[in-house]
Amino acid sequence: MAQTDAIAGDNRLLPLMREAVLMVRMLLHRQLLQDFAAQRPELAPEDRVRLAGALINDLFGTVPADESVVAFARAQRALVEAAMRGLAAHSGKLRPLITDALRMHCICDGQEGVNTTASLLMARAIGLLEAERPMPMPSTFMLAVRAAAVAEGLVLPMAPARAEAASQPLSPGGGDVDHLGISPGKAAGVADNARAQRGGDE
Repeated sequence: MAQTDAIAGDNRLLPLMREAVLMVRMLLHRQLLQDFAAQRPELAPEDRVRLAGALINDLFGTVPADESVVAFARAQRALVEAAMRGLAAHSGKLRPLITDALRMHCICDGQEGVNTTASLLMARAIGLLEAERPMPMPSTFMLAVRAAAVAEGLVLPMAPARAEAASQPLSPGGGDVDHLGISPGKAAGVADNARAQRGGDE
């Protein structure tokens, strides 16, 4: 697969892909909180946050560092499973990006010797995965994620010169790891955090 080869052939891509996947998780988390506020008013706000976190961790096969999320997921397993079955209905316009993010997540994990294909199987089982969607190249995925994050106000739009540069293939060496509008220092932290998600969530 060209996408896998692209990531394997350039070790700078791995943290950038992790960063983009993390941004999709943030977008989904925001969407879930908005939906839960309207559809699950009986839940306390902090429990809506925990439910959203539990769903996203289950979907991506990660373990949250926040013990309250772990405890909530354990105590409210029936609620979490019911919400998971309805996750496709909450994804809306994010569904294509979630499909891409899950696939990229699996590719990145595979590059580090971790098999997380169970996430794809679960997403398909609950009707979330767009199985027929073509797999984008990494640069295309990152630009699409950034556009969605800009639309939601999570990051600022790029200046025209940067936007033009971002549309080009990723160049070696450059310090601009800021493909999602995050400073290089913060991107490094996000990349470290993303790597740690296999044992702890953001």
